[in-house]
Amino acid sequence: MKDSWAEKQERAFKDVKSKLENGRLTVTVIGWAKEKHGNEEGARAVGALVARLGFNLVTGGRNGVMADVSRGFVAAGSYGGVVIGVLPEGKEQMSNKPPQVEVVQTDLPGERDDEWDDETSRNHVNIRAADKVVALPGGLGTCGEARLAVERYSRPICAFQPRVNHASEKEWFTHVRELGINVVHTLGDVERFLR
Repeated sequence: MKDSWAEKQERAFKDVKSKLENGRLTVTVIGWAKEKHGNEEGARAVGALVARLGFNLVTGGRNGVMADVSRGFVAAGSYGGVVIGVLPEGKEQMSNKPPQVEVVQTDLPGERDDEWDDETSRNHVNIRAADKVVALPGGLGTCGEARLAVERYSRPICAFQPRVNHASEKEWFTHVRELGINVVHTLGDVERFLR
């Protein structure tokens, strides 16, 4: 008999949480999976900040923001936290993955464009694992994760907008503001949120 999506999701969540049993705050960072997303420097800076604060990092384990934030975390050096990438079923992990990034391969799909709260999505695992969430610009999947943080799991979340008034991100930040998410513009603002 096949496991239900709820059993698969709970198994993936427990797998992630077992890797985070170090008593440290866990920050989930969400954003584009596109390799060239335009916020590479900001994503790496957020990853380094999370590492320097001694927190754990959870991402979706793919390219784009997820890879850049993970690389920033690893490049900052060891401050005791761990970095985990939670992959959806059938998706490849980030290219040139640093060996310090632990991957949890789920048998859950990623998001579907038509359903932000798709109960079968691995996005639930990413948000449930978080004590706090930092959102960088992204697509429908990132919007769905932000919405899950606010409406389903009541996780504190801020959106980091390092490129103010960039035309391609205006719609995304409008959506984020409609959810009541605070938009911050400096790394210092992100640090104040995380502390």
